[in-house]
Amino acid sequence: MRFLLSNDDGVEAPGLRALAEGLATLGEVVVCAPDREQSATSRSISLHRPLRIEKAPPWGSIERWSVDGTPTDAVYVGLNHVLKDRRPDVVASGINRGPNLANDVHYSGTVAAAMEGCAGGVPSFAISLIKSHDYSDAARFAAQLARQIGLHGLPPRRSRASAAAPTPPRWSRNWTPAAARTTGSGETSRRTRTSRAAIATRCSTGGSSPSRRCTWT
Repeated sequence: MRFLLSNDDGVEAPGLRALAEGLATLGEVVVCAPDREQSATSRSISLHRPLRIEKAPPWGSIERWSVDGTPTDAVYVGLNHVLKDRRPDVVASGINRGPNLANDVHYSGTVAAAMEGCAGGVPSFAISLIKSHDYSDAARFAAQLARQIGLHGLPPRRSRASAAAPTPPRWSRNWTPAAARTTGSGETSRRTRTSRAAIATRCSTGGSSPSRRCTWT
């Protein structure tokens, strides 16, 4: 299996390295991620300036590239330039520090990277960590999830998945559309209201993508 990895915390983020090393046990891993923090950038792209792409020092056998753009830019570059002749089997994004739940997925650069992967026709998932700085359990869960996606694809009518790994880990899995989450007082906060239909809607895997100029260094 071949994996393309990205995130929104930057190419040197510890969560990204944990994910890369976890998936390296399953096959070839290539990282193409933003060169800096890009949290809450959603699916924004860079249209009015060239993107600069640099090859980063590898993590062992893991090939790495940094892009001075958003997570969506990074996955676009990964699919259409870095891996143009080596199509990945799965796109994975994360491991995000902090959960992406309910309406957070609309703002999340982590989830946006997975959405760009599925827009490119590749089964994709994003993974986030809840209440911990230890990424090891989430990386193991991601490897299990990636193996299943590689073997069986995603459930019908879904071409992307967003997983939030709890601590301590409880690896019972179920597929569900996102819904609202509440504040401590029981009120549904404005920022966490969400449309179940909007999250469950399948991401299109067809159509054309906007062209972007890329500068390789």
